Amino acid sequence: MPAVPKHELLQTEIGGKTLQEWDLQWKPLRTAFSAPQPDLRYVVGLFRVRHNGAVKYIARATEPVGGLAKGLARIRGPAQTGNAGYGAKMIQKHLAGVSVDVLKAGEGVKASENTKELKKAMIKFYDPEWTWPFQRRMKAIQSGELPAD
Repeated sequence: MPAVPKHELLQTEIGGKTLQEWDLQWKPLRTAFSAPQPDLRYVVGLFRVRHNGAVKYIARATEPVGGLAKGLARIRGPAQTGNAGYGAKMIQKHLAGVSVDVLKAGEGVKASENTKELKKAMIKFYDPEWTWPFQRRMKAIQSGELPAD
């Protein structure tokens, strides 16, 4: 199946807004991994991590209690299932050089559903390297497209 062109992807509607409209709502979060985020405790949505200007990782937080605050804390916390993946490890490795933006998806059950769809669409749009599956990353390293970590 051929990939959807980016300009078409931006017209995808999720929760009554296009992906392009959602994409304009990212807000920088300067202390994302260095301090607790109590104001995001009940907020569901996405966070994206940038390194050297490129979007490298996109994660979702869909739990109404805990929300984005819990997702961000999980990355900076002690080793556990929620931060054992490649993307989380790369964030930890480059912590001093990453920036974070959050995208609030609203409140309630509909916001959680929207967040799940938004993550899929944003990953298709940005194709963040630290989110790639293992096989794709290994193929890119073997072909010389990516340096080994």
